[in-house]
Amino acid sequence: MKTLDDFPPHTKIPLEEIIKDIQDEGIVLDVGCADMWLARLITSKNAEVIGIDINIISLRYGKGLISASPSLRSHAICASVSALPIRDSSIDKVIMLEVIEHLHPLDAHKAIKEVYRSLKSYGFLMLSTPNDAGKLVNLTDPWFLLGHKHFKLSSLKKQLHRFKFNIIKAYAYGGIIEALLVGFIVTMWHILWKFFLKRTIHPPPPFHRTLYKIALLDSFKLGLRGTHLYLKCVKV
Repeated sequence: MKTLDDFPPHTKIPLEEIIKDIQDEGIVLDVGCADMWLARLITSKNAEVIGIDINIISLRYGKGLISASPSLRSHAICASVSALPIRDSSIDKVIMLEVIEHLHPLDAHKAIKEVYRSLKSYGFLMLSTPNDAGKLVNLTDPWFLLGHKHFKLSSLKKQLHRFKFNIIKAYAYGGIIEALLVGFIVTMWHILWKFFLKRTIHPPPPFHRTLYKIALLDSFKLGLRGTHLYLKCVKV
């Protein structure tokens, strides 16, 4: 089973905050849930987790793992964040880690609108995404070269304010090791398995835990510009 040490710093850092924020009750919507790893990480909580992803293979794999733990209150749904099959004002918390950069700008707008619609009043949105920290940092992300969007903190805040989100916390993080080593190696490993070996589910890179621990040593030491952004917002 995955632990926090199995995630690269750009995922682990916000995850540590998110897991602390998830209470024992309430409904959590995990957008881009992949194999439902968030639901399996919070096994000690009694929160209900709804996982949304467009990748049916990852969802099936995750559902198989979840079925081995009947105590988990979780559901997996194949759907797009730009058209959520969720009732209005029914969700307590929405998690969107490394999702919005995959979307076309119009779909990103729809996604934020759908998240706002689904959240209860004073419900929380917690998201992370690559930071538009300049050409050098952007070019260390192979996905950027393939069309993924990087966001400036100011522009992302502006989009969220349009939908009446009140931003509680926002910061950039991720150091030079994350940019030059972890980001490149992890992404290239993923591209190798997904596009060349045609495998949706794949093992982590060799020595990944050691690599991630080294990267954590400088996660906040790229000056004012980090590789990633984290924002926590409340619906008002």
